[in-house]
Amino acid sequence: MASYNKITLIGNVGNDPIFKTTPNGNKLAEFSIAYNENRGGANRADEKPTWFRATVWGDRADTIKTYVTKGTPIMVEGKLSVSNYIGQDGVPRQGLEIRVSEFVFLGGKGDGTSGSENGGGNTQYPSRQGENSPEPMSGAPNSYTNNNEAEDDLPF
Repeated sequence: MASYNKITLIGNVGNDPIFKTTPNGNKLAEFSIAYNENRGGANRADEKPTWFRATVWGDRADTIKTYVTKGTPIMVEGKLSVSNYIGQDGVPRQGLEIRVSEFVFLGGKGDGTSGSENGGGNTQYPSRQGENSPEPMSGAPNSYTNNNEAEDDLPF
C-alpha cells in the first residue's frame, strides 16, 4: 500500500536557528516552531502551543540564517517525522520534526514581523533539490502562487 506524508504549518519560530555543517559539507538549519491551538476560549490564555522541530538542508539553510530569528512568523511545508532524543533530565523522549521542503516568511510591511531585509511582504523560497541558490518571489499573497498576472491574461 502506498503512503503519503505532508504537513503544512503556520506558526512562530520559538528560538534563534542553530546552524551546522556536516563533515561532508552539507548545511543544516534547525529551529523550533509553535502552532497555537485555541481550545475554545475567548482569550489567548486558552491557547495551547504544540512544538515542532524544523530542519532545513542545503543552501536554503543560509536563507534561514539570514532572515529568521526567534518570533518570526513562518509557514513551513514538509514531511513529519518522530525523532527520539535524551532530555536534559536524562530521560528518553520523542518529539515531532518537520523536514522542511518549502517555507514562506509571513508578515506585512512595517509590522516588524516579516523577517526580511527590505521590511516586509510575503516571500516564498522554492526548495527544489539541486537549486544552487533560492531566489525570492515577492508578492505572493499568503500562498504558493504568484498572483501578479493581469485578469485579462487568465484563460477563463
